[in-house]
Amino acid sequence: MANDPRGFTGEVVHAEVSVQGLKYFRDGLYCSEAMFRAFNEVFGLGIPVEYYRFLTGFGSGLGESGCVCGAVTGCVMALSAIAGRAETYESEHDLYRSVHELHEEFKRHHRALCCRVLSAGFKWKSREHRIHCENYILTAGDLTDRLFNGSLRDYLPPAPGIVKKPPMKKTPLALIRRIASAVERES
Repeated sequence: MANDPRGFTGEVVHAEVSVQGLKYFRDGLYCSEAMFRAFNEVFGLGIPVEYYRFLTGFGSGLGESGCVCGAVTGCVMALSAIAGRAETYESEHDLYRSVHELHEEFKRHHRALCCRVLSAGFKWKSREHRIHCENYILTAGDLTDRLFNGSLRDYLPPAPGIVKKPPMKKTPLALIRRIASAVERES
């Protein structure tokens, strides 16, 4: 492969955030904790460390129930941290579209999202099981990194020293509330 005219070496290069998530997983964090922490740190989301505890229950397929892969749920939490809504009048459209894309692409790569299915044939929490899950961490991280740097790029916090307003939520109710707020400020 070294002689490939396109320069392809056969090596897969993973996103920095995926590699960081894998490191945290290898250091003992659950997959959900590892992925969220990596996204928070690599993208400077500003989520305080004490909030990481919110991710613990998502590990092992939702508290050892073997349901949704924790690497995916940790990534969904990271997506929600930047594009989720804080008010009922804010749109969830961009977030839902991104979560749906993560879901579908992960399933396309691995044929399932269920931790129990993905881990079939491995003793739960064994060394072999954890090694097996490393590929899921890399896939979920790479797919989510692509969303962060693509369709959700405008939601990311600004680089240090840059002032940036979050993207405007585009719903009729949001527009009405913005107009009402502006009228209220003028009164």
